[in-house]
Amino acid sequence: MSVAKERWKALEKDIDDFIKYINAIPDKAHYQPYQHDIDWYQRIVGDATEIIKLISDSDQIEKAIKLNHSDQMFISKLPNHLSKVKSLFNKYFADYTRYVITKTDDSLAHLQLMITIGDEQYRKNWDWGHNENHYEKFGAAQFLLHRIWSFKACASKSRTDLILIDAIGEEYSNIRELAEKTFVLTEWKKYDKSKKSLDKLIQDAVGQINEYVSPHLHKFPFEPVCYLIIVSEKSHKKEIEQIEISINSNQKKPKIKIVNIVCKPNTPSQQ
Repeated sequence: MSVAKERWKALEKDIDDFIKYINAIPDKAHYQPYQHDIDWYQRIVGDATEIIKLISDSDQIEKAIKLNHSDQMFISKLPNHLSKVKSLFNKYFADYTRYVITKTDDSLAHLQLMITIGDEQYRKNWDWGHNENHYEKFGAAQFLLHRIWSFKACASKSRTDLILIDAIGEEYSNIRELAEKTFVLTEWKKYDKSKKSLDKLIQDAVGQINEYVSPHLHKFPFEPVCYLIIVSEKSHKKEIEQIEISINSNQKKPKIKIVNIVCKPNTPSQQ
């Protein structure tokens, strides 16, 4: 995501320069564009197209970027046309974090619903008897159903589940196209109250997330939206809401959301 945003900032400056150049033309309505003008515009379209490949839900932007340069009014239309493209890109990047959070929330809500009402095999996959690594793997599969990647990434001192398309490897190229360019850092924890308090489990996990984001994973091109997913036998959502978390990252400050996935939830008729 950050890679796309950085490229957009460079392209935005190029668009601003082009608009300034066009607006300086005295009689745009009768101006016949030089090849230089057309080449400049086509370079902007090409760069915008490359950025679109890096982002998701971009159909509206893709439709907006192209303008027929053989149109007699091509030059006079360009300032408004490119301003619209700028507006769409800027709106997209402003809304992206909210989009990622909504998409991830939907995936986890779907997971909890399937544990509650799904078939027997699905419920067995999320039975309380499994270890933490098992839940991480099946959680990754659940994210993939929602076109979100979730795989292991290693840093010098830490490991985590990282939704990071470009780090997956060519062996996954046959399904790579199914995924959207969505980056979320996740930490899965199994909560057993006989081994550790919930508060201690969460504070330790937040400390790990801070370590991942700063300094070890700051080089990765994602905006640090982080999910701490607590897998428990019974619901602890009310207790989780009462726990305050501290964030000590000095570089990229992550937004941390805590979600409780319950292995033995009450059925709808019991709630």
